Amino acid sequence: MKLLIADDEPQLRSLLRVYFESQGWEVTCASSGSEALELLEKAPFDVILTDVRMPGASGLEVLKAVRSRIPHGQVILMTGYRNLKAAIEAVNRGAFAYIEKPFSLTDLRERVNEALKAKQESEAQEQERHALEMLVERKEEEISLLKERSKVIFDEMPARIALVDEGGFLRDANQGFFQDFGAEGRKASQVHICVALNCPQAVDGPCESPCELWDRMTKCMALGSTSGKFILRPPFGSSPFGARPIYQVAIIALPQRNPSDQRPKEFVLLMEDVTKEKLMEMQLLHSSKLASLGEMASGIAHELSQPLNAISAQSQLLRFMAEKGEKISRDTLLSALGDITEQVFKVSEILQHLRLYGHKSAREQREMIRARDIVDASLRLIRSQIRAWGIDLVVEEEDGIPPIHGSLHELSHALTNILINARDAIRERFSSERESPSSAKEIRVRIGASSKNGHPWVLLEVWDNGIGMEEKVLDKAFDPMYSTKEDGTGIGLPIAASIVHAHGGEIRVQSEPHKGTKVTIELPCSTSGL
Repeated sequence: MKLLIADDEPQLRSLLRVYFESQGWEVTCASSGSEALELLEKAPFDVILTDVRMPGASGLEVLKAVRSRIPHGQVILMTGYRNLKAAIEAVNRGAFAYIEKPFSLTDLRERVNEALKAKQESEAQEQERHALEMLVERKEEEISLLKERSKVIFDEMPARIALVDEGGFLRDANQGFFQDFGAEGRKASQVHICVALNCPQAVDGPCESPCELWDRMTKCMALGSTSGKFILRPPFGSSPFGARPIYQVAIIALPQRNPSDQRPKEFVLLMEDVTKEKLMEMQLLHSSKLASLGEMASGIAHELSQPLNAISAQSQLLRFMAEKGEKISRDTLLSALGDITEQVFKVSEILQHLRLYGHKSAREQREMIRARDIVDASLRLIRSQIRAWGIDLVVEEEDGIPPIHGSLHELSHALTNILINARDAIRERFSSERESPSSAKEIRVRIGASSKNGHPWVLLEVWDNGIGMEEKVLDKAFDPMYSTKEDGTGIGLPIAASIVHAHGGEIRVQSEPHKGTKVTIELPCSTSGL
């Protein structure tokens, strides 16, 4: 802390030197304004304490020199003459303070300390301003470079990217988009996105029966929101893997350029060709279904054996009575034939479910379905195995559950995989641990409702009191091919998750070792009823 004291009174200079040195200041004294100016040329000072009237240069001249040579230095002017006009002039010229003699040393020390603080703050602000200017300069260079790189990346990205305005008209697109859908977008700035996509049903804009893409886009435009990722199988485009391509699509609302705009005016359409991945996923799903059927083979045999036994028993009874020559009454004959017919229908229902369950095209069939239908379809093949192991099965359903739009066979397959895991977890716990014979083995299925952002969702929960999972195992629950079973494939939960996500839903797993596991599926409800 360097202090320059300029005053023509020797006693005052000496007093101020001793006092401020005792306060930790490095003090230099000048007996005149001219001497002060010479000292200012040799070294900078933090604070300059100077008399206004001195031989040679005045205190105002010292102030002027400080302002030009030491930008952040602070000047305190002292005077023995009360002059309001001179004080105002001094402050206007940049003096930190203007004080009158005689003064209190304590008051003077406070003003000098305040001046030092002001000097330090001014320097810090200058450093921040300089750093900010440097940062802005670097950012401008980076932005310029980023724009050039973005243009290259934008054109080279494998995804099909299009910029669409709030009316659905194409504003720009990358090379991938034009390569897939032709150069229609280059011909006119007012071409509609449906036309740019070369949709065969579009003439000048969206058709009378808009596809899911345009339906979602209009909702995003109306709400000014961003869509989640969704799978699109459109009637346009081409793919080397088949005549009908499959895209993973997202619609992103861009921030408003004008803060006064109520909602976004531009949207980015991202379309990624996932035909190959989806075909592989369909094959894996089909294999998973067949694997599940293999695991449930004994249960299916049991389900078929019951109606077949009933048919056999009725048939043998009628034959026995006929061979004995016994008279068979009309009521007995009709009753037996009715039982046989009923059991034939049961066998037919099971076989039909098996045929659809393992059929590759089942995933394409989406319809309005009830959550209870999903549960019933899953339990139709596995219920007997659950009962054979002495497991208590409870299904709880809330009233007024809205419908879902989706594939009954896909969702029942997802739930079946979860139920198989629950069954196996209970078998593992009660086979390996010394459980009391009276200990209950339980699987509980709950059908309920939830809400997200004001929209209704369906809740499916499967809880079991099986072996449970440790945290390190739980973290890998959705990893493909990871299994804790010796003969497990490790695709049960990943397949279930894939199906749920394809329906726009969510899946979570909670588990605790030796206490059980709860799997929660949440699915968005359809906007229309059954």
